[in-house]
Amino acid sequence: MTQIGTERQKARTGLALLGFAFALGCLNDFAFMAFSGTNGVYLADYAFKLAILAVLLGFRKSWPQAPEKLGTIALLAFGWAALVAVGVLTDPWIEMLGRGWKLIDWPPIENRWFNAFDLSFGLALTALVEELAFRRIALTALPGGFWQRLILSSLLFGLIHWGQGYGHIAVASLVGLAFGYAYLRTGSLVLVVLAHYAVNLILFW
Repeated sequence: MTQIGTERQKARTGLALLGFAFALGCLNDFAFMAFSGTNGVYLADYAFKLAILAVLLGFRKSWPQAPEKLGTIALLAFGWAALVAVGVLTDPWIEMLGRGWKLIDWPPIENRWFNAFDLSFGLALTALVEELAFRRIALTALPGGFWQRLILSSLLFGLIHWGQGYGHIAVASLVGLAFGYAYLRTGSLVLVVLAHYAVNLILFW
């Protein structure tokens, strides 16, 4: 198979993986509604995220080629701080935009050990899975130019938060736009994963 043919096949595989991650990301909120206890909600979230991660990593050799790494340490550090600021500062917009059809919310965790587990493993898992799916794979598999891929991947990322209302969809899409731009410009997945984790940690602390 020629190089072009191989990349096309990888792009198709990438789209299939993105579709799988998007479907499970949307179904995740339905699973939340089936549980009434705190443990069930969080364990369901871990299960869905681990299932996505297992499938994505299982097809790792078939991922489309990643963008070239262009960032220096200084640029990456600045970019990381900027992404965290974008994520944290846009969160209050959720209230201003309205929650609309909000169906779910994260129940507070009363057990301190479980809370520490969620703030470490749970948030790290979320950051890794969502950045792998909606930045690493989406931005290299979706068709179109730079901005088309960036906007579409950001909208898909926003839509997996549908159960938390249209305000959250809008904010998540905006944050996804910033994260996606940074990933395409620097080629650093570590940058966006760490920024995603930092934003979630600040908001859920």
